[in-house]
Amino acid sequence: MGGNDAILITDNRFTKRGIAGLDSILSENTFAGYFGNKKVIAGSRWRPLTQVMFAIEVELFAANLQDLQGRVMKDEAGFVVKDLSPESLVPKIAHLINVLFYGLLCVVLYKVLLLLFKNISTHYSLTEKIPIAYFIAAIATLLFTIHPIHTEVVANIKGRDEIISFLGALLALYYTFLAVQVPKNDSVTANTSVLKYLILAAVFFFLSLLAKESSVTFLAIIPITLYFFSNKKLKIIFSYCIPLLVVFMLFLSLRNSVVGGSPLQYFETDELMNDPFLQVDENAPLAPLLEGAKVYKLVSPNEHTYHLMPYSHRLATIIYSASIYLKLLFVPHP
Repeated sequence: MGGNDAILITDNRFTKRGIAGLDSILSENTFAGYFGNKKVIAGSRWRPLTQVMFAIEVELFAANLQDLQGRVMKDEAGFVVKDLSPESLVPKIAHLINVLFYGLLCVVLYKVLLLLFKNISTHYSLTEKIPIAYFIAAIATLLFTIHPIHTEVVANIKGRDEIISFLGALLALYYTFLAVQVPKNDSVTANTSVLKYLILAAVFFFLSLLAKESSVTFLAIIPITLYFFSNKKLKIIFSYCIPLLVVFMLFLSLRNSVVGGSPLQYFETDELMNDPFLQVDENAPLAPLLEGAKVYKLVSPNEHTYHLMPYSHRLATIIYSASIYLKLLFVPHP
């Protein structure tokens, strides 16, 4: 365990309860089990799917935590707490599950790319028996699989929300594309196939949103993909995307019922890690980290230690951060 794993797993009081914590996971802000009611992050988060998975893994593979006298320990709410020490099976099982889901994601990505490019590259082949679509899908999937930028998502157990979210969104794209490709006729078989594919697309998109709401971008990506990779008219494409819009509205309704409306606006916090636009006050007291060292640490930091950057500094921070991410896409090291 490491990184953000403490927030959702090892130090999260809901996850540490196992299945007894499912009710709280589904009805509370995602970070409430770690931060409580303290406001430390702009907006609210409701990403219950992977935390539910973590709680089930804790229930199945972690023993009850005991004190030195061998008595089962409980939290302040009276729930039995599980042992999530490094010696338990939970970290090993969770890492294995992350690797398996990442492998599944890469397989699905290959199938999606193959489906898309087979539809437009029928006249091009590497050999007489191998269409070029297989080559394009294989190379693109290989680059995605081994790209260093994906290391943290797999190695960090908490990063499973990214994997599951993208996996669900890709499956939604895959089944929506299959639905569009069904020959247009009034046969029962064709209508049944379309309905089946659209239901599967909606289910996987809903699961994707429950893992992480960032997959909402696929509401635009899917119709754009259909427009460029199929020969269907916009009216037909949008009609096939209606189920996705419906499940998004359902997700939005559920999310608002749990965390309420949460406009993304600036709020004051003394948590330096949760606000990139804070800077240390020039008058804040400093002391050497070690005797004689040229590295300094803050002395008794408090709410007056930091203050909001000027607008010009905030803009420069945004541009610099964006440029770093752009650079990593093409030159991942150093």
